[in-house]
Amino acid sequence: LYTVKEYTGKPTMVLTNATLLDDPRVVRDLQAADHVACKLDAATDEVLRRMNRPVAGISLAGIVDGIVGLRQRYE
Repeated sequence: LYTVKEYTGKPTMVLTNATLLDDPRVVRDLQAADHVACKLDAATDEVLRRMNRPVAGISLAGIVDGIVGLRQRYE
């Protein structure tokens, strides 16, 4: 199977809501992208719950930690 990058020969960009950045498989797969943009929709857990209605276990602190961790590993 070809990836989009291999198929098109163009640079790739991923826009993510960053909720799965604690999953090593997701971080590994993001390494193939030329650019990764993480969006953050809320500044508090209350607003995050109201706006995004995340599944249980997703928190603002966890999202921020995932973004920081990705930044440390992303080349």
